[in-house]
Amino acid sequence: MSSHDEKKKQPLYQKVADDIESLILQGMYETGSRIPSIRKMSENLKVSINTIKEAYAILESRQLVEGRPHRGYFVKDIDVRKLQIPDPAHSFRPNTLEITGNFMFQRILEEVMDSRYVPLGMATASPSLLPLQDFSSLISSMTENQKKQSLMYAPPEGMPELRNVIAKKLLDSGLTLTANDILITSGCEEALFLALSAITSPGDTIAVQSPIYSNLVLTFKNLGLKILEIPSDPDDGISLDILEYGIEHNEVKACLVISNFNNPTGSVIPDKNKRRLTDILKTAGIPLLEDDVYGDLYFEGTRPSTCRTYDKSGNTVLCSSFSKTVSPGLRVGYIVPGKFKDAIIQHKIGSNICTSTISQLLLSNYLQSGGYYKQLRKLRSEVGERMKMLREDVRKFFPQGTKMTDPKGGYTLWVELPGNVSGLDLYEKAINENIAIVPGGLFSQNNLFRRFIRLDAGCYSRSISYAVARLGELTMELMFK
Repeated sequence: MSSHDEKKKQPLYQKVADDIESLILQGMYETGSRIPSIRKMSENLKVSINTIKEAYAILESRQLVEGRPHRGYFVKDIDVRKLQIPDPAHSFRPNTLEITGNFMFQRILEEVMDSRYVPLGMATASPSLLPLQDFSSLISSMTENQKKQSLMYAPPEGMPELRNVIAKKLLDSGLTLTANDILITSGCEEALFLALSAITSPGDTIAVQSPIYSNLVLTFKNLGLKILEIPSDPDDGISLDILEYGIEHNEVKACLVISNFNNPTGSVIPDKNKRRLTDILKTAGIPLLEDDVYGDLYFEGTRPSTCRTYDKSGNTVLCSSFSKTVSPGLRVGYIVPGKFKDAIIQHKIGSNICTSTISQLLLSNYLQSGGYYKQLRKLRSEVGERMKMLREDVRKFFPQGTKMTDPKGGYTLWVELPGNVSGLDLYEKAINENIAIVPGGLFSQNNLFRRFIRLDAGCYSRSISYAVARLGELTMELMFK
């Protein structure tokens, strides 16, 4: 059927809603302005009042307008949004990851890391926010014994002094642990890879919150895993009701979540949901893998708890690192492995024996000196301000109908483009102008987020606000191409 035939078959109220949406997206009705009343719009368009009522209901469901009692309908603010949770039919068909997305993923990863491009694609801090001087001093002050140690292998489970200070640090997360409860890894992604390797086998299905952190998709593919995408709320994270339905109807071997300041949405699973999540999975006999790499990056208040805080059975494997707060180049992460400790150590020995000794020694000294906590205070304040700036510029420069999240921590801003604009199309146009972003299609295997992009606040500054202005112009061009 042609698109013309489809439009002819479209209900009148649907066509009216689409026409009004176009007027909103073109700026005919500004944010906060009142659109004509139902009766007035009925007269203007010469259609029935019921048709306009249906059309306005559709516009409300699209979050373009909101009805206010006794006042009428008003165009919604650009950032007042709630991602709609997809119908379960989208979620409960585990997908064997195909090789087809890998070239595009590799290409985008290379480009967002390339210094020639304006850095709006990486989920990391600007180099200016990293503690360069602190580490220069730490290297200079290493003892002779530490210098000798730095050239040798570390124990597979990690340097004991580092594991001790991490155990003390985790008291902030509500965890009372000892060094024996912690294993050191080469970053959080290795931690997740080791945990998945120990817990799953090729062909197994793993439940993951959707949108999915894009790098994990390649990890799942390399391990031969299938994924069950569980929809997420942009504020509260994974939908537990849909997760329960999903594990009842599929043979799920593990569940993986980014519990705090999820990449890309910035969601934080509330404490009551963390407790319920651990209970659901413990009852079902399904291990939980928790990625908490952004947990220390809250902008206000206190640090959010971990899911592991509510699990006393050892069923939750907590993974994190210092890549997002200290330095991605150190490549130091850790696992709280719970009851899977022996299996995970075996996989660690079989993959790279140990994590860099000098990195572990430097990080241990940094944590013991108190420098880490000083760095965190600076980083939280600065990235919080950069996130505000980025959101203000998206609001200012992107077309009406653009929606975005409101993260309370982390680096990533998740943006839904207006109309039918494709994130991949915007990426292609942007990269031709030396602006690097990440298209939303990389964050799902079910093609659910083709109209989204991810932006990075960690590297944002007024000096590159022109890039967001240009992205807004390119989005407008794509709307009316």
